[in-house]
Formats: sequence, structure tokens, C-alpha cells
Amino acid sequence: MGATKTDHYSNETIQLAKLANALGHPARITIIKILKENPYFRNVEFQKILHLSQTTVHNHLLKLKTANIVKFNYFPHEYHVNLISENLDELNYFIRD
Repeated sequence: MGATKTDHYSNETIQLAKLANALGHPARITIIKILKENPYFRNVEFQKILHLSQTTVHNHLLKLKTANIVKFNYFPHEYHVNLISENLDELNYFIRD
């Protein structure tokens, strides 16, 4: 499979595609819903709610972090996950207009 050619798309379009791609899994949608209701959440709590392994949860969180939807605050043996809701505004604006 060839590499995706993105040089003829605007940065805004590329960022919007990254956001949409990051939201393309039910576990990640559930993570966003949880974070909308809670100001921060510990990574270990997601494992219990989603019934997924630590590695799988971490991979989903990394996908959201790469798209700049969440941020991590590190502590010994765990990290807290915070939603960056203003970065979802771009997607919301695109859908409504």
C-alpha cells in the first residue's frame, strides 16, 4: 500500500481527519464521554469500565493524545487523563456548518 499524499490538503483538513480518525472506535468514544463528565480520570479506572487490558486502554489513550484530544498528567504508577475539549470544537464546527 502506498503512502497517503497529504501535500495538497490544508493543515486544517489534515487535523480534522486526525480528529475523526481518533474518534473512530467505540472504546475511544466511551473514553471521551467519561472525560466529558469527569474533569480528570486515572488510566487504571478506564480498564475497569471498558473491560480491556492495560495495553489496549493505553493504545486507545495514545491515539487520542496523538490527535491532541486528551493530555496526560503523570504520577508514580499511574497518570491522569484530561480532555482538551476546545480541540473538539473544530470538529463540532465542521459538522454544524
